[in-house]
Amino acid sequence: MMLKVVKNSPTPRGIARDQVLFRQIEAVLYQHPVVTDAAVDFVNDKKGRPVLVAYVAPSVAELTPEALADFISRCPEISRDEQPERYLMVPAIPRTPSGKLQRQKLINYYLQAIDSRNRKNLFSSK
Repeated sequence: MMLKVVKNSPTPRGIARDQVLFRQIEAVLYQHPVVTDAAVDFVNDKKGRPVLVAYVAPSVAELTPEALADFISRCPEISRDEQPERYLMVPAIPRTPSGKLQRQKLINYYLQAIDSRNRKNLFSSK
């Protein structure tokens, strides 16, 4: 039997570290007075590089991705290199009836924002 080494595959430790980071960023986002729901996850860009994206469902339409990036940048719990690279305003965070995050629907929101005229809801901070 021959084993194949797969480069860049996530290890259980790497996945756990990512989940902790996601929860930290989400906790900070929930501190913003008009954020009703939030989720953070990686999405691969066109070159296959993982990009950290914060998806936010605000209670008011006036909240901008730039304002969220500024809010996160002033938070001492999240270092600069841990901050999301992109912020996407969404109407709601898609969840299953049991409350689990529907990651594929988040990715679809992201792809729609990249490919459409809806770029005002997407902000790149880096």
